[in-house]
Amino acid sequence: MINDFIFFFFYGTLKEDGELHPQIKEYLLSDKIKVKSFGCLYKSTYGNWPIMILDDKNYVYGELFQVKDEILKIIYHEELLYGYLLKLVDIYNLDNSYHTKALTCLWDNEFDKENIIKSGEWINN
Repeated sequence: MINDFIFFFFYGTLKEDGELHPQIKEYLLSDKIKVKSFGCLYKSTYGNWPIMILDDKNYVYGELFQVKDEILKIIYHEELLYGYLLKLVDIYNLDNSYHTKALTCLWDNEFDKENIIKSGEWINN
């Protein structure tokens, strides 16, 4: 039997308190789990949202959800069209124990390294 769900790591505007979260709510199959992944977070120079870059020394904090695979249509229109790439990344519990792998959106364009979010966590205003 083929699974019709995937794990997705959200770290910005798609998180539970994010402005785009209502667009994905119907595709969620689980409650959120607070987790982290290796990476570095920056504020986008194009608007009020974060971008994640892979990095093996820092963590990005976010939420892990089990989601219906149909969510990829929304991800395409809200993220991939604007320069993000989908990538499978390792996800860790907050106590550093390994949890799973999940898809996430990584930035694949130029960015201003001065706009680093040192805490690794996007806080929505």
